[in-house]
Amino acid sequence: MSFASGSTSTTPARVLFGCDPALRELCQRFLLVLDWADPDQNSVLDHALMTLLARSLAIENVTSDFRAPNGGLTGAQRRAVEDTAETSLADRITVRDLAEVSGLSPRQFSRAFTVSYGTSPYEWVLRQRVERARDLLADGEKARDVAVLCGFSSQTHMIRRFRAVFGYTPNAVR
Repeated sequence: MSFASGSTSTTPARVLFGCDPALRELCQRFLLVLDWADPDQNSVLDHALMTLLARSLAIENVTSDFRAPNGGLTGAQRRAVEDTAETSLADRITVRDLAEVSGLSPRQFSRAFTVSYGTSPYEWVLRQRVERARDLLADGEKARDVAVLCGFSSQTHMIRRFRAVFGYTPNAVR
């Protein structure tokens, strides 16, 4: 079994193969580096391909960075949205901002986001803010400072949202 790679470069481009480290390593160490046109490497390639197939079949619920589940966001898009939210919680985060990092229009993004997360982008960001506030309060930060760090318009706004999500006030955390 022999396939021409079409490229003579010795350093293959970085390719994402999903979340399984063993699959990723197998692909990066063997399948992308070996010369598929070289008949002397056929047995190594056959073994690598069979190992890849066996490992792939053994993993349940394999997801890929290339395919979105049923109209949702891809793994790469989800990571981009989560990273953006995590680093920007103190700032104003709009659907347009999150759509931009995912490479979708705001309307497409909102639909795909809801499929992936089961909630609207607004509610999800709000939840991220409240959870961050809980963690900061548990670390001993003052409520007024936490409200600013988590992007709430005021301490009162944070308290209202906190109570709506957790059923208790921030004072209970401290």
